[in-house]
Amino acid sequence: MKVFSRTVDGAFFGSVLRVVGRLVVSVLLVAAVCATCALAQRDVKIKLGDKREITPELHKIFGEIETAWQDSDAKKLSSFAGDSKVFLNVRGLGRRAGYYSRPQLYYMFKKMFEGMRNIRFEFVGFQRFSRSEMRVYGIAERSYTNTGRGRFFKDKVYVTLMKEEKKWVVVEIKTI
Repeated sequence: MKVFSRTVDGAFFGSVLRVVGRLVVSVLLVAAVCATCALAQRDVKIKLGDKREITPELHKIFGEIETAWQDSDAKKLSSFAGDSKVFLNVRGLGRRAGYYSRPQLYYMFKKMFEGMRNIRFEFVGFQRFSRSEMRVYGIAERSYTNTGRGRFFKDKVYVTLMKEEKKWVVVEIKTI
């Protein structure tokens, strides 16, 4: 009878250890996921800035840029360039980073949009460089597929605007 009770006790103890072990692992996994989410949210707040820091006029301009990109409208998108050249470093353009004029932007974006299918382009945050400067940037999340190979891409697009005389113009577009 003693042998039987030890076996029952041993089996019971072993099953309790397995349950407790699984519970501890589950709690640790949940804690790790929560910590990761909290850090990600903190990083997003730091990177994206405060949307209230820009004016309604700037919200309107970024909204028009967003719509032009979503509609693959190269003409409208290039119209936001000013008299100075725009610095471009955008995945999917097929060109090296550099400074381009408004007509060059039109043809580059036209070719890029022909070779891709937009899935999403949405501004998620804005930030001024400083209160005294007349520069602001918007961060958009972009996802698209390459029409030739069907590959899916997702990145962030940083669009920088600067006041040129009395008008806000795009001075830089880059992806990360």
